[in-house]
Amino acid sequence: MELKYIVFIIGFLTCVPLGVISTFISQKFFYVFVGLILASMLFPCDVNFYSMEQLRITARGYAVGLNDLATWIVLLAMLFHSRFKVTFFPPGWIFCLIYFALSVVATVLSPYPIISGFELWRLVSMYITYLTLYNYFKTDFNFIFFFRVSFILVMLASFKMLYQKYAQGIWQVMSYFPHQNSFAMFACAYGMIFFGILLVQGRMKKYDFFFAILGAIGSAASLAFTYSRGGLFTFALCVSGVFLCAYIFSGVSMRKVVVTLLVGLIGLGGLGYMLPRIIDRYMNAPEGSKADRIQLAQDAQVMANTKTFGVGLNLSCFFLNIDYIQDIPLHEMRATDFRRQNIETIYLMIAAEAGWPTMIAFFVMMLYFWTRGLLNIFFYRKSEYLGLFIGLFFAISGLMIQSTLEWVLRQPQNALQLMMIFAMIAPAKYMVAQSEARKAEAMAQATMPTEDGPNPPTPENPPSQITA
Repeated sequence: MELKYIVFIIGFLTCVPLGVISTFISQKFFYVFVGLILASMLFPCDVNFYSMEQLRITARGYAVGLNDLATWIVLLAMLFHSRFKVTFFPPGWIFCLIYFALSVVATVLSPYPIISGFELWRLVSMYITYLTLYNYFKTDFNFIFFFRVSFILVMLASFKMLYQKYAQGIWQVMSYFPHQNSFAMFACAYGMIFFGILLVQGRMKKYDFFFAILGAIGSAASLAFTYSRGGLFTFALCVSGVFLCAYIFSGVSMRKVVVTLLVGLIGLGGLGYMLPRIIDRYMNAPEGSKADRIQLAQDAQVMANTKTFGVGLNLSCFFLNIDYIQDIPLHEMRATDFRRQNIETIYLMIAAEAGWPTMIAFFVMMLYFWTRGLLNIFFYRKSEYLGLFIGLFFAISGLMIQSTLEWVLRQPQNALQLMMIFAMIAPAKYMVAQSEARKAEAMAQATMPTEDGPNPPTPENPPSQITA
């Protein structure tokens, strides 16, 4: 066994129990590990066990990384802390289970179950992440904490983007992500959240409002400099929806008008600067790009139609090169046995690798959370989290739309972002209940009689103030 595996295993077995113990010493450590789960979207820090880096496949080993380490610490800490009531069957679990079960069948029937197992392992890891974040948000949602961690992540990604763009001269920036389309998906989702908060969120401190502006601008600029055609189309569509919903569900206000004018002016200036480059990106795209996408989609349909449960998870790019998989030993496989491209849509990729039934199960799972996100806007339109719920709904809408054009939802960082969105959409009623309870407590404390009589709410101590 390689030294890095030994070091990682020892570190994992040591850090998890020590991390859990530290959460009993101070609650701040608990928030540190929650922050590390979210930070894994930028810094996955994975170690691949049984690595097959020589192959051009979407998962190249049984990956264990920073996200898994922090997730297990947070999950175990919640199990041992009495204030958390952990459920292992969060909303949508049945749809996740059906999708996973069909993926297991596809793996069992795969010509190379070991390679298909790489993706299956990732599904397990992502579900545990969803389970952990759901239970955290359900019991202890702290808006300011989530907002500021999100701001830091977007700023880090934006600074890396600017460095790549102007110091390294990279045309299509990718920041900390493996591909510019992956970075575009990240920026689009967080952009929706920041625009929703900026337009609708309740009372905020001045510097948090400034952070929201920077987060929205940073997300938009980051996506623009990826020159991802799918990302740009998705962003334009979804950000229009955010503004429309903000006006419909919370009315017209001076804040919205000012933000709209500000965003419009900045947007026009940015568009004027970038429009020639964007047009060049669309007009001068390689002629073979469209043809390749069509051919890949046709190949995917052939695979899905040929085998009920597909050709095997993680193996579609191998079938793109030859009609039928050959009996090649794993150790003799080469990168040249796989095409450089992957099927350019996550839905057809799943259909090719695991069959039409599995693709339908995946789409139904996505549609379930999308529907819950939409209902959250209607049910909780009077809550102080309306802006967040609008942002989350259009974030998941963006992921679903962009996934019809690109496969990057298979990237672990984007998959983790999807789990975060699932975990925030599902416990909305609990998050709102926590907010109402805090407001009631603040009101009760503010109106407690003192020696000088009642202490009514004041501008310095508003009962609706969101506190950290």
